[in-house]
Amino acid sequence: MKGKCIYILSPEPWGTNFVSKHHYASLLSENNEVYFFNPPSNRNKIFDIKKGLKIVDYSLPKGINRMPRFLRVVIQSILAKRLMQQRVLPNPDIIWSFDPYVFQDLSVFNKRATKIYHSVDVHQTDLELFCVTNADVVFSTADLILDRFKGMPTPMFQINHGLALHFLDEDIRPVELPGDSHNIKVGYVGNLNYPFMDYETLYKILREHCSINFYFIGPNSASNLLDKPKYLEDVERIKKLDNVFLLGAKPSSELPAYLNKMDAFLMCYRAEENIAHMANPHKILEYLSTGKVVVTHYIDQYKDRSDLIEMVRSNVDLPSLFSKVVANVEVYNTISKVIARKLYAQENTYTNQLSKIETILKSINSNTD
Repeated sequence: MKGKCIYILSPEPWGTNFVSKHHYASLLSENNEVYFFNPPSNRNKIFDIKKGLKIVDYSLPKGINRMPRFLRVVIQSILAKRLMQQRVLPNPDIIWSFDPYVFQDLSVFNKRATKIYHSVDVHQTDLELFCVTNADVVFSTADLILDRFKGMPTPMFQINHGLALHFLDEDIRPVELPGDSHNIKVGYVGNLNYPFMDYETLYKILREHCSINFYFIGPNSASNLLDKPKYLEDVERIKKLDNVFLLGAKPSSELPAYLNKMDAFLMCYRAEENIAHMANPHKILEYLSTGKVVVTHYIDQYKDRSDLIEMVRSNVDLPSLFSKVVANVEVYNTISKVIARKLYAQENTYTNQLSKIETILKSINSNTD
């Protein structure tokens, strides 16, 4: 992908916190002209982030998705053409959508463009099936998500989450962390208002390990990942514990400095009730890039990778597993284990994932020529 005009449609707006859409957009902008479409809002403007990367804010009338399919496509086609004319956007060569709630038929922007639907989350809507039907190819980070589209004719491929290259930098500036420097340090990166957080299990773990420092990096109120936080009371409850430190959101480029200070990482989502939703969280690779042990709820995509992570099938067992790991953290962080985790992370950089995607796109395009 060089010299292309690429539209990326994202359900999360551009901001401090990066997930896959933001990382792909940033990487692609090095050799292409990328237009990152924020989710619809009442703003209508376009602005530069850096060379090759522009952010597009736009509005859409409410209620379009409740219309019959044929009428929705007609209206979205009119809106797409109007948006391109008003923003003076060039015709895209590739349209890459992560959002099933806008422009389910991506050909409304350009019928000749390559159309990608990339499902990294479980969306409880039939609109997603229209996205799959109208795409040239479908990617997903988890096999369980792709299983939902079985029997549909569109080519589908599982592509793992990616790791940004700055997580592999050897020259990382040191950071100072609050708390007793002699204590074991356990990290968590992510949105504390995530709807699948298992706060009861998390609170139990925090309370039972008072001599361990827990560092939470990420938004704990409104952010570009969630504009209406629902779990402020739970956040306040853990915040009051003396061994808990909320460091707030950090730019992705700064995360390695914090992660490399940790001895272990903890993930605590209600995965049993939401197996497909939790099938492959993107932060796993960021943790593994440090080589340090990861203690986590059940993650289906890693169910056969006990060499990489320490995982429970049920969260009832998570506190005891965590206790076992931190009591023997040196055993879980031996040189051989650290190297294996790092190598796996290095194999899954966004650069490598993009190479896999390019190969697939070439194959699909050659078959349609």
